[in-house]
Amino acid sequence: MSEYKKGNTRLFNIRVPEYLHAEFKAVAKERGASMANLLLGYMERVVNGEEEATIKTKKNSEFDPLTDIRHQYQRGEDF
Repeated sequence: MSEYKKGNTRLFNIRVPEYLHAEFKAVAKERGASMANLLLGYMERVVNGEEEATIKTKKNSEFDPLTDIRHQYQRGEDF
């Protein structure tokens, strides 16, 4: 894994189903951590080979994270 340098970060925005956000927020609260801290911990374990990365479950297979914004921009007008 590459060395972390203070200030060397990237913004990571994701869209998740509302129910999953609420449940994950509850888990983070139970553990006294932020949701970001839990996600970063998972990412570190995957990168370090300590945990296998898995894709979303069948329950969420049809979830389209861009549904709310998919038609927000018009080709040729906005980009």
